[in-house]
Amino acid sequence: MNKNQLAHKVKLLRKRRGFSQEALAELAGLSLRTIQRVENENRKPSGDSLKKMATALGVDLDYFMEWEPNENANFLLILAFSPILCIVNPILAVIVPWVLWILNKKQIKGVHRLGLKVLSIQVSWLIVYFVFRTLNVLRIGYIILNKQAFVGKEWNSFLYDVNTHSYLKIFFISINIGIIFFITYKTHKTNHLNNSKISIQVNPS
Repeated sequence: MNKNQLAHKVKLLRKRRGFSQEALAELAGLSLRTIQRVENENRKPSGDSLKKMATALGVDLDYFMEWEPNENANFLLILAFSPILCIVNPILAVIVPWVLWILNKKQIKGVHRLGLKVLSIQVSWLIVYFVFRTLNVLRIGYIILNKQAFVGKEWNSFLYDVNTHSYLKIFFISINIGIIFFITYKTHKTNHLNNSKISIQVNPS
């Protein structure tokens, strides 16, 4: 368990309960020195001590354990929104979230699951995107190889086929942007719900 996070959590709960360090120590049946060391990040309490503090503060032991690994709602939003770089280059829609996921999946709570979700969607999107664009390139190449010259309506038709290549890119990127905004919104809603649960747990009516 991360000492910094535990210290923050214990201190926050104690102050919200209106307890002094002495009061918390007495309620938990622990020494004042133990409480001070925990809050000053100088000591990791034993499982028994942590359980006593949780009971005194009126929360489940799991509430403390949830702080390992770190919680970082803002990073989850960044991860969910990172594929937006597909606007610059479609491959970045996979590379950027993959790097963020690899570096933080064991450090921040929720990153592992969200990263897998984002990557699976983006890899699927990228495959479909390149398949359609490749097929269109092959079709244009076939037209060029089988036409010695373009005249009249044939030329206009050929220009439309060439423009279709750009239209496909815009179409697929637009779809992906919609997906990205949806996942980011869902992530935001989940973060908000989790924060609400924490608030209820810390401040029960």
